[in-house]
Amino acid sequence: MFVKFAIDVIKACGNVSDAAALLNLSWDEIHLIRKKAV
Repeated sequence: MFVKFAIDVIKACGNVSDAAALLNLSWDEIHLIRKKAV
């Protein structure tokens, strides 16, 4: 469930840095979520 929410946030933000800040995750964690989504 969180992964789907995180992907929606990444899409809405348009960049990884803003999404990472909103989700309180590192850039690496965001990248891993994006990698799993594909």
